[in-house]
Amino acid sequence: MSISLITIYTLNYNNKKTPIKNEILMGVFLYIKGLTKQILTLAHTDYLDNK
Repeated sequence: MSISLITIYTLNYNNKKTPIKNEILMGVFLYIKGLTKQILTLAHTDYLDNK
């Protein structure tokens, strides 16, 4: 997961269309969003198994 964050950061750094700070925030946001989705999916699967 942290590899994709570095990739996003590198790609955005190379583009330099918007301030770097915004790109870092966006990368972090996407990272947290992905993590949350994983946790929810795991929890959901766990819930269905225990039903």
